[in-house]
Amino acid sequence: MKDHGPRNRTAPCRRLRWLGAAILLAAATVPLSAAQAQDAEDPKSLALAAQLVEIAGTKRVMNQMLDQMGPMLTHLIERANPGKEAQVDEVMERFVLPKIADSMSDLMHESALLYAKHFTTEELGQLVGFYQSPVGQKLTQELPGMMQEMSGFAKMEGQKVALDALKAYADEFRKRGLQTPI
Repeated sequence: MKDHGPRNRTAPCRRLRWLGAAILLAAATVPLSAAQAQDAEDPKSLALAAQLVEIAGTKRVMNQMLDQMGPMLTHLIERANPGKEAQVDEVMERFVLPKIADSMSDLMHESALLYAKHFTTEELGQLVGFYQSPVGQKLTQELPGMMQEMSGFAKMEGQKVALDALKAYADEFRKRGLQTPI
């Protein structure tokens, strides 16, 4: 069973982590310019996109995201079921997390479709060439660790900024009869 970290995390920290994840997801899904190609139906584009997903380390990054999501989801369910942590852990480990992991091939396929939608066949070929180069291979090796470092920094910095903002506008919350978690 994976370590779920301290069980006494505060709600504001958890909300900030979810907010940070939502912001990252939103940034990753911002619509791209109309000038970018829409070759999602082209078999050559799809083949190149699938190759790109494979060599670019996408599966490793997705696994890392799932590894981070599992404990957060488990913790949320445990908080909704106090005193039943063992039962929650069992259901999560035996059923929910394996079901999520089983979706990996679908995620990989959807990722390939996304690449094929946003890049031309020529651009996909160039990306494949980059990821096959020594610097591209280094990027695939270093990126998961870099993302983990960025995540840690973003979490700490995001919490600091959010707490500073809450403190700065505590009077505005009080005027409206609201309480802040700090």
